[in-house]
Amino acid sequence: MTGTDPSIAPSEDFNPAEPVRIVDLPRVNLPAPGEAPEATGSIPLTVEENTPSPLPTPDAFDATPTQTTSRPTVITPSRPAGRLSGGGDSKLKRSDFGAIIGHYSSTAAAAKAWADFKTQNAERMRDLRPLLMERTTPQGGIALMVGPFANAADAAVACLQLLDVTELCHPALFAGDPLVTAAEFRDTAF
Repeated sequence: MTGTDPSIAPSEDFNPAEPVRIVDLPRVNLPAPGEAPEATGSIPLTVEENTPSPLPTPDAFDATPTQTTSRPTVITPSRPAGRLSGGGDSKLKRSDFGAIIGHYSSTAAAAKAWADFKTQNAERMRDLRPLLMERTTPQGGIALMVGPFANAADAAVACLQLLDVTELCHPALFAGDPLVTAAEFRDTAF
């Protein structure tokens, strides 16, 4: 064999057809429970370093919640970022989004649902305005929407938060007729 180191060359009694011989690995003697481990590093251990620190027992954990009642997430309309620019004859300058929170058979049913919803969730609602939108589905009826939100993402987040208190919520363009309540017309028979 030319070009090889003779010290790493296989011995003459090497036979590649024979299986490899399995040898036992050296045994490590672990210390018995309560005994100090054998120091094998270059830094000697002191008695204080060798003693494990006491861990808190599970009984020492205080599971008392820091707050006794959960606070509802406050949902507020979002304002558009930046300034509107552009020209043209279009009266539509931007698109606001809302969250549809229910479908009703009539305007009166939607108005009652809004009054109940607003009363039950007064701590959750901040400056949200209701709109009524005619449904264009075969079932017809009225959709109750709250908003406005500056973009669809804000409306979707509001829906996620509103699903705690309503069965239906999905984002939509904030377009429709304002909900007129009896409080706005005290002298009329609404």
